[in-house]
Amino acid sequence: LDQDLDWVAQLAVVPADADERLAEHERVFGQQVFAFESVFLSPDGLRGSAEGPCRAWFDRAGFAVPEMPDSLGSQLLLLAELGAGDPYQAGAFYGEHLGRWAVPALLAIVRQQSTPYSLLAELVLELLPDPVPAELPEVPALLHRERTGLRDIAAHLVTPAMAGLYLSRSTIEEIARSVGLPCGFGARRLVLQNLFQAAAEHDALPALREALDRESAWWSERYLAAGAVEWNQRLEHQRALVREIRKPAA
Repeated sequence: LDQDLDWVAQLAVVPADADERLAEHERVFGQQVFAFESVFLSPDGLRGSAEGPCRAWFDRAGFAVPEMPDSLGSQLLLLAELGAGDPYQAGAFYGEHLGRWAVPALLAIVRQQSTPYSLLAELVLELLPDPVPAELPEVPALLHRERTGLRDIAAHLVTPAMAGLYLSRSTIEEIARSVGLPCGFGARRLVLQNLFQAAAEHDALPALREALDRESAWWSERYLAAGAVEWNQRLEHQRALVREIRKPAA
């Protein structure tokens, strides 16, 4: 009961003003966390590849297809609807889609430290079944390629299926502040590339590597608690890669 009351107390600080709530929704989901299955599971981290299969699930279940069928919200809604009428189908959908990527997506929202979305993400993490094997794509041997540059490394690290975590723009900016370096503006890949470039120019790559490893440590702890084995293994692969990054040759 005390824990339930704690949740109520925290949610009580949700902005009462509708414009403030909309602004916070836009900040979290429009600017920071792109919570789509294809963003988290595809090898390029781009939207699109999961829309067709998710749309088919809505069609088969007889539900209206939402505008973004592969979004976290749409998949949670479909899981709830299926669970109310056909638990077997709900389990099949969870195993095929949501169960493979819900944990990292929800943790990305938690990481935003947002009211109410981070609190709600924590609650959903508690309520969902255990995650299923993610079957993540093969990781390229980036540092063993002759032409690998900072752009390639940054693109790799902002792709969840490759790096094992989700680096939002605000998280990258937070890391930049922690090491006293600029990172500029733009998309996540560009901001992280700028940060690596600044670290290389100011002989601060060791500090940046440590800051990225601290971020990864947070994710690892949460993955282990959630039983997300494959995601934690991918994260550890990324941590090893980051430790090997050195200043590019002149």
